[in-house]
Amino acid sequence: MSGTTTWMVSLGRHGFLVSVSVLLFLEWMTDGNLATGWWWMTLVGVMWTWWARRK
Repeated sequence: MSGTTTWMVSLGRHGFLVSVSVLLFLEWMTDGNLATGWWWMTLVGVMWTWWARRK
C-alpha cells in the first residue's frame, strides 16, 4: 500500500488522476462493494496533490 502512495506522490500533479483511476479499478474489481476507507484515501491523495502543487 505504501508503494502505491509513494508512486502517487512521485507523479506530482498527476496524483489526482492516478488516485481516481486506482479507485475506479478497485471498485470494478470488488463489484462496486468499495470500502469507505478508499474514498478517504482518495481525498487525502487529492489534498496532498493540491498541497504539493502550491509549494
